[in-house]
Amino acid sequence: MDALGDLLPAVVRERTTKGSFVRDYHRAIRVHQRSVLDMCDGPLADAGLVDPRKLRSTVRAAALGARIPWAHLITSLGANLWWKSVSEAPSCAWAMSDEVRV
Repeated sequence: MDALGDLLPAVVRERTTKGSFVRDYHRAIRVHQRSVLDMCDGPLADAGLVDPRKLRSTVRAAALGARIPWAHLITSLGANLWWKSVSEAPSCAWAMSDEVRV
């Protein structure tokens, strides 16, 4: 808001519905910590794209309520879930046909 000044419309600048969901993130990590820790050893770690020890350390810190780089953690966990779902999805079966349908 400070950076944009008057370029930001007043209706946006003055709204009161902005919020922080960090408490919800901490609680979710705490409640699902075992499952989230299991994801730290997923396909991203297998491919050498993340350090699973550092990822687990960040998850544990989040469960304790520490300030962590949420954008990096959420991106890593989301990419891990995506990769896993893509690799486990059934492949399409294609067939050649002599007949062309229009």
